[in-house]
Amino acid sequence: MATFEISQALLAAATKRRRVARKAELLVDISIFTRSASMSIEVDVTSQAWDACGAPERSLAWPGSDDLALDLLKAVRAAAARSGEAGMHKNSLDFVYLVDDGVVAMTFTVGPGDDGEPIGTITLRGEAWPPGSTIA
Repeated sequence: MATFEISQALLAAATKRRRVARKAELLVDISIFTRSASMSIEVDVTSQAWDACGAPERSLAWPGSDDLALDLLKAVRAAAARSGEAGMHKNSLDFVYLVDDGVVAMTFTVGPGDDGEPIGTITLRGEAWPPGSTIA
């Protein structure tokens, strides 16, 4: 019983950060494109990952941001499809995104959102999210 209470407290503390992180431009919310990529959860991209993909600003307001968001989601879907049955039992998967001068190694992780719902986060491979957390 005590373990459950601690887990609930940690969940509550960790998940309230997402709304704040979006406002502070630490996360870019690309959820409006998930249906177009045949996904049914919200997805955020960390600002470091967004910048590494060549985005000129941390929002969806610039021309080309729609294409970048959709390309990232399609890369996640393709990596998930390639992972097959083994990938169905993980909460994260690694993939690469092609940019003009090479590739960006990234990770897609599913975890709890602000209200405990599943939400995806795209990070640079090795980047800890939320900041200060450890990478498993």
